[in-house]
Amino acid sequence: MVEDTSNTSNKSKGKETSSRPRSVYAWTVIDVRKWFKRHCQDYIEYIDHFAQHEITGRSLLRITDNTLLRMGIMNVEHRDGIWRDSEVETEDRYCRIEGFGKS
Repeated sequence: MVEDTSNTSNKSKGKETSSRPRSVYAWTVIDVRKWFKRHCQDYIEYIDHFAQHEITGRSLLRITDNTLLRMGIMNVEHRDGIWRDSEVETEDRYCRIEGFGKS
């Protein structure tokens, strides 16, 4: 009888990859929400805007002032702040999802 070890090997591989930095391109809407909560606390009232517009890591990297305006963020200072925070935090394109690479 042959023992199936595929589940065991997959589990150990999953643990290894979870500790590596994930590319921002791979972030889901939930990951962006976690990032927003941590890094855009001054603009937390807009967190639902990001979820409603299904902003993923890939779209976060491409976000512009015009994008934020179309999302319903009318205050220019708030748009500038969110855009600035997203540029700084995603600059290297790799962050840890749990800690987002910066403490």
